[in-house]
Amino acid sequence: MTVMSKKIIYSRYLYYMIIVKLDKNMSLEKALKIYKSKIIKTRQQSELNERKEYTKKSVKERDTLKKAIYVQKKFKSN
Repeated sequence: MTVMSKKIIYSRYLYYMIIVKLDKNMSLEKALKIYKSKIIKTRQQSELNERKEYTKKSVKERDTLKKAIYVQKKFKSN
C-alpha cells in the first residue's frame, strides 16, 4: 500500500492531488480512512474552507497584525 501526493500545476498555482493506491485485499472503508487522514494531515480542508469567501488583502494583513500584537502581549517578558 502506498499513499502519495502528486503535484499538479495550473497557471501559477501549485496543487497537490492525493493518491491512495489500493491493494487487492484492502477494503474501500480502509482506503477512505487513509484518504481522510491524508486530507487532515495536508490541511486541505482548512484551505478549502478559507477559500469559500474572498477576503481582501488589507483584511488579511490586518488580521496578521492583530495576531502579532496579541502574541507580543501574551509572551512579553517583564
